[in-house]
Amino acid sequence: MSRLNKTRWIILFFALCLAGSLMSQDIKCLLISEELPHANDVILQNWLEAQYYVELATGDDVNGHFYTADDFRQFDFIFVSESISSSDTRDLKGAPVPVFYTELWSSKWDVAGWVPTNTSGTYYENSPEQLVTIVNGDHPLAAGIPTGTEVIIASGTNDPNGSILTYSVPGIDYIPIGVLSADPTRVVVMGVEKGTVLYNAENVADGSMVSESRCAAVGINATANDFITDEGFQLIQAGIQWILEEETGIEEEFATLPAEIGLAQNYPNPFNPETMISYELNKAGHVRLAIYDNLGREVAALVDEEQVPGSYQVKFNGRNYPAGLYLCSLRAGSEARTLKMMLIK
Repeated sequence: MSRLNKTRWIILFFALCLAGSLMSQDIKCLLISEELPHANDVILQNWLEAQYYVELATGDDVNGHFYTADDFRQFDFIFVSESISSSDTRDLKGAPVPVFYTELWSSKWDVAGWVPTNTSGTYYENSPEQLVTIVNGDHPLAAGIPTGTEVIIASGTNDPNGSILTYSVPGIDYIPIGVLSADPTRVVVMGVEKGTVLYNAENVADGSMVSESRCAAVGINATANDFITDEGFQLIQAGIQWILEEETGIEEEFATLPAEIGLAQNYPNPFNPETMISYELNKAGHVRLAIYDNLGREVAALVDEEQVPGSYQVKFNGRNYPAGLYLCSLRAGSEARTLKMMLIK
């Protein structure tokens, strides 16, 4: 490659990174982990940073009131890792902003207000079980997985005690999505709608405290994060989209022509090996949709043709590509959009 071409690719790569970064800043996430960085949470941190603007906080930061309710409200959602101490999220009780939990132990005592104060393990626990049964496949939180399907959302663990999943048995109204196949009373994947009556500081569900925002949970022990499966990431993504009150499907109907071109986040993401890319055009013209690796090199041209206004979907298969971060670039006339995608294997 000539020096001129190499320089051009370097400039293109940084331009794409900047465009992707600007897009990710549209949605702000506060990731709460036990420490920064936490080895168990690196894969989740990388996954979140591929899609959103992410700020990091420790459980001690939150428990020490470094973040107030007003501080929480500057974020579009909070992502709580299972790695933290359960009591560290007490200031999130009532969900001042949408909250996503992998830490289903966070629902013990009065921390999230989902159960009455209880230390017996009746309402929350870890489990070495892998199989989860989907019980509400029609709900967006199920990520399109049909009712009755048994899925493995984490295939292993680094925990010497064998803990893979966390579960809860909420005492409030909730939306059950996935339960332990070995014990259907234990809920692993669930949602809590905003306006739900919670247990208050007096340990009573009397209507004096309600959830201000949606919450969702996919109960995965932090020591199993490195073993999250495609289905696990799909359920996590569906949970985040639901608490943000976004569409969770890859199809979207448009009553009128869009005002500008649009490139939706690929679904699923992360993916292995296939993912669907959706985009929309507001006028006819030449369209190029291409995939670049993290060095700015084009690895695939998915679309390179004239197209009319409308909505389009294109499948990308990463079977022959190494795992890692990729950039998807859409160019239509003088407009361009970029997003980040993560291929896992």
